[in-house]
Amino acid sequence: MTFSELGWWQPFDLLDYFRAEFPESWIPARVSFSSHEEFQLLSPSGSHQGVLSGRIRFEAEEGGAWPVVGDWAAVLPNGNGPWVIQLVLPRSSTLYRGLAERGEPDQIMAANVDVALILSALDNELNTRRLERYLYLVGASRIRPIIVLNKADLHSDLEQVQEVVRKVCAGADVHVISAQTGAGVDELSAAIQPAQTAVLLGSSGVGKSTLLNRLIGAEQQRTSPVRESDSKGRHTTTHRQLIPMPLGWVMIDMPGIREVGLPGGEESRMESAFPEIEAWSAECRFPDCSHVGEPGCRVLEAIEMGELQGDRLASYQKFLREIAFQHRRGNKQAELQEKARWKTIHKEQRKIYKKGKHL
Repeated sequence: MTFSELGWWQPFDLLDYFRAEFPESWIPARVSFSSHEEFQLLSPSGSHQGVLSGRIRFEAEEGGAWPVVGDWAAVLPNGNGPWVIQLVLPRSSTLYRGLAERGEPDQIMAANVDVALILSALDNELNTRRLERYLYLVGASRIRPIIVLNKADLHSDLEQVQEVVRKVCAGADVHVISAQTGAGVDELSAAIQPAQTAVLLGSSGVGKSTLLNRLIGAEQQRTSPVRESDSKGRHTTTHRQLIPMPLGWVMIDMPGIREVGLPGGEESRMESAFPEIEAWSAECRFPDCSHVGEPGCRVLEAIEMGELQGDRLASYQKFLREIAFQHRRGNKQAELQEKARWKTIHKEQRKIYKKGKHL
């Protein structure tokens, strides 16, 4: 079966677009692997090694787009060697993660993604705080999230855990599966439309490679066992890779993510991670309410009434602080002022958290 028969080539009428915009010798291809200056490209004719043209290298050094996994590119085929990447086409979406703790700019993880499969395992305590971070990261990139709870065969109360996750991930689809046995995998695959691009996110050991093998229908990705003591896994997947799937969509497989840093873009997407707090915030008396002690705060009223847990608000405040830090980078005076303000807020926040926890 050829790549074109798989259906992944259908998002754009690329050939007509290319004939109108670019030299006849250029053709469209998609970046399936990117590491430093090593690239792999997919086209209807198969997989090809790629190299950068001098033009795109110069533009990238001046702030232009460096090709990443998922990018569509205009390339010059070379029958006797690597294909030459001439330019990167405009992206429909860009998946970032922040690396603020290292003082580095946001990292581009993938491009042109439609759906994010956020994978978590049920063989250990579910980390809802980590799910919040993934939801913010995906929401900031305008990508549709699907929560995937794997290893259902190892959990005794699936209804209870689904209820917990739905409270945290309101609005996101939740699928409970077992990649090992195949339970629920067909339903998950059907949730992704032909020609769409999905990205697989999650920590090491949650079963990403096992799920990918199940979706492909073959042992393509190497798998490793997790430690029984803490359910932690090794980094079986070591690089990002775009893989065409049998039903006509593509998957971008990611290495396990240890640090889910929040991207520092201008647009806040708090509603993607905290929809209920954002909804209640709209009803607060003051539009700039910090939800600490202001009169008429609907969020604090929700905690008093038992409609909201204090730990959710504490997590929300932590997000706001991290996002503010991202926007303050390079401004030392603003950073010191913000630290002093948050020190006061945190004293009040600890009181709210303890009160909400005992409701």
